[in-house]
Amino acid sequence: MCSDAGNEQLSNDGFDWTALLDDLDDRSYLSAPAQTPNTGFSGDHTHFDWLDLWDDIQPPKTQSAPSTILPPTPESLPKPAQFPSTPKTSFSPLSPSSPPPLDASLYSPSSSVIQTPISNTDRKPYIPSLDLKNIIKQAPVPDDNPFLVSSPCLKKLSIPTPRQRPVLEVAYDWSFDTPTPVRFHPTTIQEPPPQPVFIPVEQPRGPSTEQSILWLTHLSTSGGLTPSLKRLSLPHYPYPKLRGVSMFINHPKRRVYERIRAKEDVKTEQDMFTATMDSVMDKDWRKNSMIHGVYTVNLLSEDLEIRERSKRSVMEEMRQVKSLGMSTLVIHLGSAGKDDPSYKHVQLTRLVSDLREITRAVPDITVALENTVHPSPHSLTTLSSLCTILTHFPPSQLKLCLDLSHLHVSEFDLNTESRRKEMLGLLQKLGKARVVGVHVSDNYVAHGGKGDRHANIGFGHITLSSFRTILSNPFFHNIPHLLETPPYFKHFRPPITFHSKLPVYAQKIIELENERASLERLLLDRIVSMTDTEWMAYQSKLWAVYKRARKVVEARIYKVVFKQGGSLWRKFRKGRKKVGSCLRQVEGQKRKEKDMSIRDEGVTVARCCEL
Repeated sequence: MCSDAGNEQLSNDGFDWTALLDDLDDRSYLSAPAQTPNTGFSGDHTHFDWLDLWDDIQPPKTQSAPSTILPPTPESLPKPAQFPSTPKTSFSPLSPSSPPPLDASLYSPSSSVIQTPISNTDRKPYIPSLDLKNIIKQAPVPDDNPFLVSSPCLKKLSIPTPRQRPVLEVAYDWSFDTPTPVRFHPTTIQEPPPQPVFIPVEQPRGPSTEQSILWLTHLSTSGGLTPSLKRLSLPHYPYPKLRGVSMFINHPKRRVYERIRAKEDVKTEQDMFTATMDSVMDKDWRKNSMIHGVYTVNLLSEDLEIRERSKRSVMEEMRQVKSLGMSTLVIHLGSAGKDDPSYKHVQLTRLVSDLREITRAVPDITVALENTVHPSPHSLTTLSSLCTILTHFPPSQLKLCLDLSHLHVSEFDLNTESRRKEMLGLLQKLGKARVVGVHVSDNYVAHGGKGDRHANIGFGHITLSSFRTILSNPFFHNIPHLLETPPYFKHFRPPITFHSKLPVYAQKIIELENERASLERLLLDRIVSMTDTEWMAYQSKLWAVYKRARKVVEARIYKVVFKQGGSLWRKFRKGRKKVGSCLRQVEGQKRKEKDMSIRDEGVTVARCCEL
């Protein structure tokens, strides 16, 4: 009764594998040690591999056959005598309707008994849980994913063996900026390998978004144009990033007289200048370069003789600009003697008439008006007044040259966001085509102060953040910029007696001054190209690195001048004392402003606490 009940219970639960033993003639080989299977044909069908049972069974070809193969019953299994005489390690050919065979590598070759979880062998079975069809469909294109042990391309895809490392596969919609969602490993491994530590993969950067400033350089014409061109062609004057020059062709503090020169001399000078510039500058230097007019021009004077003399001076310089093959002349309007708002209209009408006469004299040359520092708010030299003047002329005749240092002192506080927006709005109304260039420098004079003393970037009253906000604006892209900061040895002039070859000390000073100016241009280029996050994180470090490099160059200039001695050293010391005095005044004003802001914040906090 017990055995019948047990057999009935087994038949209800499922198939009992021990029922197969009743059909065997010889059971001794089950307890015998494992032997190497005989691959040859022996004709004995009693020694067979149990795996062949699954290979030879085919689903019944009936219309009512189920879509899935059910577990076999003892009655449905074939007898041992019906098995074909097939070698043990081979498989019979499959028909199109037969199921695919299991890989032989999934089973242990040391025994002819299938390895089940209740087997007495030490090796645990390896049952893969990978769905190859899904992996093949979801296999992404090979990439630089650091989590992939092997590339999931179709050619290398294979069923892993127990001795292989688990392969980390990723889903087809996995993105590089998220951790890997799934890690595949054999289900029979009791201690799966830990999840990988996620390391973000750097995203490939698109087109370069770095902004660069179109820089000009100042060409000193001390001693004449011919010596200046020879200095320009020296080996230490390479300009890989400079796109033009700005220079005086006359002494800036002297009157320009009309010169009667032979056409041969003008042609020779123009050819020499063009050949030298073509050898050291970019091909667009003619379009970007400009000549700066003398400071003795005063078109706003009430004296008729001074105005007439100023007009003749501007016209003569325009002819000289044309003889050099350039097209732009930058001038200062001067200053008026009266500070009367009602007189501004009369002054404007007279100035427009004089400028119209000047532009008609040499129509091929463009005159650019530069905004200057004037104590009167009613002066015609401010940016607002110049924009009004420019509306009376076509863009090809009259344009604007914007000086940021003059603008900060006389009109707009560039450290205030609202005033910067007002300045940019005024320029946008004027139009980008009207702006011929931008002069970049700091100033030792605060906003609303008297005087004009240019300073190096970061050492005056304009902050680096203000420079970054203004120069990074798209309005100033592709507009020539000129760095107008003072050199370390401000009053140095190359000896004019050496036209063919400069002394060694003079060449060294010129080379170091150019290197110092390059550091300032590099600083502005770097802060303009930085993102807001980078600027907030690295502005202090960038400023410290710049000051350190600048100090090294200045120390080398100091040693060269000190070694030369004499009048050169005395002139150098005098200039540096003035600069030191200005720096101390600026630092004192900055400390006062900082203390006042802290005091105002404290008062505000105290009032809030009282409320």
